[in-house]
Amino acid sequence: MSQIPMLPAILVAGLAIGAASFQVISIGLLVLILLLCAALVVCFVAGQRSLHFLGQDEQLLVEGFTGMYVQNGPGTFILNPFTHRSASIRKAETLGTMDYLKVRHTVEGKERIEKGPQLFFPAPYEQIVERSKGLSLGSTEYAIIKDLLTGEKSVIKGPCMWFPGPHEDAQRGSAVSLSRTEYLIVEDSILRWG
Repeated sequence: MSQIPMLPAILVAGLAIGAASFQVISIGLLVLILLLCAALVVCFVAGQRSLHFLGQDEQLLVEGFTGMYVQNGPGTFILNPFTHRSASIRKAETLGTMDYLKVRHTVEGKERIEKGPQLFFPAPYEQIVERSKGLSLGSTEYAIIKDLLTGEKSVIKGPCMWFPGPHEDAQRGSAVSLSRTEYLIVEDSILRWG
């Protein structure tokens, strides 16, 4: 794809060499034309490496020689082609009202949750680990929330919309409807030592 725009420079260089072989132009002029063609090719390649056009939902991730940084769109960004290893464009994540992302910082190892609605642009060293929807609980539903780091459990009752923490998991349950003449015997399944 990048060779097509260089075709005019190659064509001019070929014509110059052909004209020099027929003594139409001098050798000095031929060298000058070839140097100009080489300069055009270098400028074109450097321009492709340094000029970036970003849309509203795009982000430029630049890997420099000592670290990484990002530029969020929209906009036009010009980079010095000699001050970075690579530059790539990545799409932002569009989150709806019920959506969430689990994001991990790849250097520190920390995880966090980003809830919608929003257009989420990750930081330079962040990657999306999980994309999911929050838990919608009705008025007769509940959820048992377990913290995976500590093992502690808690209960939340509906109606509500629940989003997990970075190390939480949930198990949905339904409430039992009792009339005035009914009852339940509830037994705690956790054995207590003591």
